[in-house]
Amino acid sequence: MTITTSSYSVSKGRLLSAAFLISGTCVGGGMLALPVETSQMGFFPSLVSMALTWVFMTISGLLLVEANLWMPEGAHIMTMASHLLGKVGKWLCVALYLFMAYASLIAYNSGGAVILIRGIKTFFSTNTTYGSGCLLFGLLFGVLIYLGTKKISRINILLMAGMILSYVGLVGFGFKEVSIHRLLQQQWSSLGMAFPLLLATFSYQMIIPTLNPYLRRDPKSLRLAILLGT
Repeated sequence: MTITTSSYSVSKGRLLSAAFLISGTCVGGGMLALPVETSQMGFFPSLVSMALTWVFMTISGLLLVEANLWMPEGAHIMTMASHLLGKVGKWLCVALYLFMAYASLIAYNSGGAVILIRGIKTFFSTNTTYGSGCLLFGLLFGVLIYLGTKKISRINILLMAGMILSYVGLVGFGFKEVSIHRLLQQQWSSLGMAFPLLLATFSYQMIIPTLNPYLRRDPKSLRLAILLGT
């Protein structure tokens, strides 16, 4: 098989947008749960487990990029599974893909609805039911998705910038609460319990078929976006 690439160059802005899309996919419900799930291990075991997970998930993403570049332009994960894994592998991939997508949609819609309801109550002094909040959240982000990858990437950059600033502020204000003896706490036996959540946290691979045409099938840009984003 030969890897076909585009002769067009990729701008730095587009590359940064792609990296932020990967980051935005990683930073979600799993990332928010990490402090709770890894607290028993301690700081350094958590750091080691995150580093190992990052290496594994980054390599898997880079391999998926190579496989996607072997396929014709516009090929999806289902297309790759059909060509490379056969009929059984294809339907297994379909089942896993739909399960992950469905679970993610439920998690984000339910959590996002709660935030939206609180926002409506704060700014408009109006109570909204949970069902209405889920519907409004789904409609809002459904419209954003309909706008396409280019518009989503711009919105995502603004949201990621706000998230980074919030994180810097959180660390800055909380720095005085750091206790050295708690940082030195270690419980390596709890390492295996956190790996399922860590793998879910660094999951971004399903958007690679979308990033491929966005970065004009340029292997170097795709690899760099994954390294920067993760």
